[in-house]
Amino acid sequence: MTNNQDTKQGAKENQDKKDVKKVNKDKGKKVEKKKFSRKMLLILLSIFIICLGGFLWYSRSVIWCLADSDCRVNLYNIGFCFLKDCSQDQDSFESLDDSKDKEEPEEEKQVESPLSGVYMTDEEKAFRWPIAVMIENHIDSRPHMGLNKADLVIEALAEGAITRFVAFYESEDAETIGPIRSARAYFLDWISAFDPLLSHAGGSKLALRLIPQYGLKDMGYRATFRSSKRYAPHNLFSSTKSLWEEGNKLYKTSSKSPIFKSWKYKEDLEEIGDLKDVEQIKVNFGSYKSYNPVWTYNVEENTYLRSYASGKKHMDSLFDTQISAKNVVVCILQTWIRDRVHKSMQTIGSGKCYVFLDGKVVVGTWEKKSRKERMRFYDGKGKEIELNRGRTWVEVLPHYGEIEY
Repeated sequence: MTNNQDTKQGAKENQDKKDVKKVNKDKGKKVEKKKFSRKMLLILLSIFIICLGGFLWYSRSVIWCLADSDCRVNLYNIGFCFLKDCSQDQDSFESLDDSKDKEEPEEEKQVESPLSGVYMTDEEKAFRWPIAVMIENHIDSRPHMGLNKADLVIEALAEGAITRFVAFYESEDAETIGPIRSARAYFLDWISAFDPLLSHAGGSKLALRLIPQYGLKDMGYRATFRSSKRYAPHNLFSSTKSLWEEGNKLYKTSSKSPIFKSWKYKEDLEEIGDLKDVEQIKVNFGSYKSYNPVWTYNVEENTYLRSYASGKKHMDSLFDTQISAKNVVVCILQTWIRDRVHKSMQTIGSGKCYVFLDGKVVVGTWEKKSRKERMRFYDGKGKEIELNRGRTWVEVLPHYGEIEY
């Protein structure tokens, strides 16, 4: 009995030990599960915090990006690449990247040249200090060089029936200008309105006295050269570059430009009223056909081409082109002989004029109120005539001259 009891007692103790171990093992597992759950919670919480921070940063970046046009284009590109393989179509990606430039091109600022009315993108070039060059028209001085780069040309009689030009340059460059000859007093009245750098080869006694008296920026022979291909005195030339460089040294003209009121301009072939059509203009200064210009209207270019009554085209050998103008203005002035040789003209005041543009003619009045004011042109109703943008050629015809059209 005793042995059986001992055996049962031992078995019971062993069972109790097993139960204790099992309970302890179950408790350990629960503890481990709790530790694992805490770790997972911390990991998930960390991931959530990181994701939340990333989302907030991305949202802030997107909001900033939407306010920037370049960035919007890049976002669109990224979205496009999710839908399409950009590596297979690189051009498409680049075209999207450049879409802003193609859709919204920046407009270049344009300014109006005061002398010609032509629109230019180079403001510094448009407002350069103007140059006035006295150019002869003796038959031995031809062909001329650089006249087709002038913004404005005024032609008037010098001696006898021979005319002379003063060519004004501002918006364009001419590598060679000439032949340069002497100044006349009445030309100074037209020149004074622009306060230009004045290039000339001497002049009449009156003109040489008036140049410093008027305070003109006298260049004289400066920045000129003699050509070995022609004989004197028809071989003196210069260039816009040389004259501007030398003029700046003498008169500091690069820092500003003179103030003068521009003419009124319109666009080509803009309706100007029911006017007479004119195909050809003949300006008769005198009996020599070689000095009487003929202007023929070129419909295709809406310009006037210059020839002489002798039948020869007036050419610019610098470009091998015929002399042309967008506007031709013929002004009638009282003219007389001052000292048996040199002429005088009534440059201040008013008189009749003919303005040719767009193949038509406007008959009106020229007016110049003072030496320092430029000549202006008015129609029969007293309204200032609007010219085409480009070169204007003014023919100053003596009262005894003739005009045919």
